[in-house]
Amino acid sequence: MANGEPAVRVMYMIARHWRILLGLRAAKGKTESDEMIKRFKLPPFFVGEYQDQARRWDPKRLMRGLSVLARTDRQLKSSRMADHLLTDLALLRL
Repeated sequence: MANGEPAVRVMYMIARHWRILLGLRAAKGKTESDEMIKRFKLPPFFVGEYQDQARRWDPKRLMRGLSVLARTDRQLKSSRMADHLLTDLALLRL
């Protein structure tokens, strides 16, 4: 955001990352993991890092994080509060 990127776009990218982690965390086997990799169009050289990150997060916490991000997205589009404050609050809640 300091470089002029809109807050909505920044929050979208964070939400995408969380959706990827949740999808990989929920995947039961290699086939499901491969489907998630195709679905999110992950570069092959990042897959291992994503899978390592996914293992570190509890699925319930990832779901709560997505809820926070969705709420923040709505607030960014409708609230009078400054974007940087809304995003800071969201990141603290994650």
